[in-house]
Amino acid sequence: MKKSTKLECKIIVFRKVLHIYYSYQGDKLRYSTGITPKDEKKHQRELLVQKGRIDSIIQDYFIKNNRKPTVQYIKDELKKEVRVDTNLLLDHFDDYYTFIQNKRMKKSSLKDYKSCQNSLISYQIIKKVVLTLEDLTPDFLRDYEIFLAEKHSTSAGEEKVKTKGELNNNTIRKRFDVLRSFFRYLVNQKGIRIEKEVLKPNTVSRYDNDPEVLTREELEYLYTFTPSTDNLGKVRDIFLFGCMTSLRYSDIVSLTKDNIRNNIIEKVPQKSKKQQEKYLVPLNDTALTILEKYNYNLNIFSNQVFNRLLKDLMKETGKFDNIVTKSVYQLEFEKKVSCPRWKLISSHTSRRTFITNCIINGVPIGSLMGMTSHKKVDTLMKYVNKYGNDNLKFVNKLQL
Repeated sequence: MKKSTKLECKIIVFRKVLHIYYSYQGDKLRYSTGITPKDEKKHQRELLVQKGRIDSIIQDYFIKNNRKPTVQYIKDELKKEVRVDTNLLLDHFDDYYTFIQNKRMKKSSLKDYKSCQNSLISYQIIKKVVLTLEDLTPDFLRDYEIFLAEKHSTSAGEEKVKTKGELNNNTIRKRFDVLRSFFRYLVNQKGIRIEKEVLKPNTVSRYDNDPEVLTREELEYLYTFTPSTDNLGKVRDIFLFGCMTSLRYSDIVSLTKDNIRNNIIEKVPQKSKKQQEKYLVPLNDTALTILEKYNYNLNIFSNQVFNRLLKDLMKETGKFDNIVTKSVYQLEFEKKVSCPRWKLISSHTSRRTFITNCIINGVPIGSLMGMTSHKKVDTLMKYVNKYGNDNLKFVNKLQL
């Protein structure tokens, strides 16, 4: 990095991201570039442009006043300048998406951001409008919320619509979570002024649906079932491993032998940003047998492929054909949806199954939280309310 002079800011690493740093009379400015140290060379030009902006503010002020500017002055100037060479909302979202990508997020995590972007594109196509920064009003957000809940054709003239609509409130909430993050980016990174009502929009609340879990008897049946293909056999084994350990799918496929000590999984969850959060799960014989069968490598399928094959497996067993009815909430309306049970089983069902069966077998909530890496009791209370001293002893009760 270039050594800074008195009239230049520095580039530092702060919270694992490159920041432009400036200090004056004890005040500090740390301006996030959204670029990680690993990507510094790749985004060198963008980094220098961002640094050059702030250097120019410092130098222009010094020429006029023969002294360095305060940190607050630089912040005010950044807001005035507003990094805006366009007024189009989707152009800014493109910049935001690049900013998020530079944080080296996993593809699975980026999915929600891309879905939100596609929904805004579809909104423009169907409403026949071009969204600008001036459209960021409470009225627009309410109309966008209704738009997400409505059903849409996948084509509008010659333009393809990627958002089919009919989203439930949990998914609508995800879109608004991304929008909130986008709005903070506009304010903090581009200095764009946004109304408070838009920065913290009122939207639908999440709702808890009765999660699908497998009983011990169903796990035993699945364990002895012979799938029709090798791939379905592998899916069966990976799913059962999740039911024995509580690991999320991202943690199952990233698990290595180094994460296991004395037959106990010690692993920081992939989604965690804190090293203190860990799975501490004793491995029973069923889980160990599966790991040894695959030489401690269960990274065989992507999550999408795994979920598709898992549904094929569950359908093939003939054990999950019963029709179940669930409540789905769209805005203020409740809708009943019925389908075969196998359609509702996914990779995350294994984690829910572990939690449920541990509670049924009397595992104390504190011990369970240690194994599942949960930090909030409230997350587990829905299981406790429904199904309501050594961890290894309890996990062995799940053994097949």
